[in-house]
Amino acid sequence: KIAINAVMAGCKPEHLPLLVAAVEAIADPRFMLRNSATSTGAHAPLMLINGPIVKKLGINSGRCALGPGAQSVVNTTLGRTLRLIYMNLGHAYPGVLDMDTLGTPAKYSMCLGENEEASPWEPYHVEKGFDRDASVVTVHSTYALMEVEDNIGTAPEQILNSVCSNACSRGIKSVGYWLQGSRADPTVGVQVKDKHMLVVGPVHCAIFKKHGWSKQDIRNYLYRHARMPFEQLIANLSANSFRKSHPEMQWIWDSPQTLLPILESPDCLEIVVAGGSGSRSTYSGGSATPVSRAIVQ
Repeated sequence: KIAINAVMAGCKPEHLPLLVAAVEAIADPRFMLRNSATSTGAHAPLMLINGPIVKKLGINSGRCALGPGAQSVVNTTLGRTLRLIYMNLGHAYPGVLDMDTLGTPAKYSMCLGENEEASPWEPYHVEKGFDRDASVVTVHSTYALMEVEDNIGTAPEQILNSVCSNACSRGIKSVGYWLQGSRADPTVGVQVKDKHMLVVGPVHCAIFKKHGWSKQDIRNYLYRHARMPFEQLIANLSANSFRKSHPEMQWIWDSPQTLLPILESPDCLEIVVAGGSGSRSTYSGGSATPVSRAIVQ
């Protein structure tokens, strides 16, 4: 059935192992597929590909990797296949199980390779415990992708201040959701953290490299500086859930302007490298834990 949907999307036989691994990833309880596929929000899966298979299949990791054009045809067909699988195998058809209020074009297709050559850090899949020469697909559940444009900043702090401006949007899914306590898929009881994602463009990467910043430095900075008043964070959340999950923080009702982090912890930020020349990165909220699977060729 995966192969049938792949053919409809325009894939070739050599794409099938990657797609099988992607389906295994979204079936992992940590991905919380049941939540993201049926929500009234505009959740969209993004496939990130690492390893030798990126060049082997011609997956675009550079300019316009998430966009149209001949350079991204493999990306487009792979991402389109996953959406067809959501619908034709999972029955997540709009108005049937998918209750998305408005929708998003990101749902049609999102797939890219990591630009490992432009990265000053170890590849994303190595960070997750895979061998460098392994081919790996990771599926992220994204929400509200926003471009971070900063053509002026020459220091990491300046770039990340721009990221913080995007991140501190009350309308982004999972901003402050940690206030409601641990989340779980009710069918399996697996605890998850909502992970946000920062896709760093090569120009911004060069700035981090020049100043010797690690991914953890970026996570720590965002955790410390991407903060909002409690009264704004709680506005779209359940006050009852907060009272039950954080009895030790009830004092904060009397100090509603207290600044709180939008992330539960620094490790709730996933960082990858992609794109071409240009002083831009991309930030996204999320609703679950991204899941990686080795591609067996």
